[in-house]
Amino acid sequence: MKDIEQQKGSARRDPTIMRGRLYRMTIYILIVLALAILVWKMVSDGMMESRHAEELKNERETASIQLAERTENLATVAGVAAGLAFRDALMADDVDRMREYADQLVQGGPVDVVMVTGADGVIRASSDRNREGTGLDATLRSLLGTLDHVLVDEVGQNRVRAVVPLTGFNERIGAVVILFRFTSSLPSAGE
Repeated sequence: MKDIEQQKGSARRDPTIMRGRLYRMTIYILIVLALAILVWKMVSDGMMESRHAEELKNERETASIQLAERTENLATVAGVAAGLAFRDALMADDVDRMREYADQLVQGGPVDVVMVTGADGVIRASSDRNREGTGLDATLRSLLGTLDHVLVDEVGQNRVRAVVPLTGFNERIGAVVILFRFTSSLPSAGE
């Protein structure tokens, strides 16, 4: 029995066996270290991806808000400019000139339909000739009496309506209704 213990003791002191153990321990430590680095890399990539997705969502929301504001500003400015042109033609009751202006607006950009109404809400001239002589819907007609500034609202996907009140020297003489149709939109924040 003493021989077995002596062999174990000599094996512990043998430098080749000690080196082998040292190499194995070093390899084990390096494997554990490599696995820890791999796990850390996966976690940090996941966190970075999550952060990037959140920033992208915020950028899309910001761009959507800015696009909506700019669209409203475009519709307001276009409505005011068109209102100035149509006002004189409506006061002179020049239907041909109102039709010409309406046709030019439709040809020149994202305008789908232009309608010019009298104070009674009846469409006097339009880029869509089938609408002439008909009345606006009851909601718009009741709104015309109290409207004192350009009203811009969405009337469908990628469609915006601008209602521009027209006043003569001291009374309301009608309104211009412009329907804009835009061909594309920004993706929503959830996409």
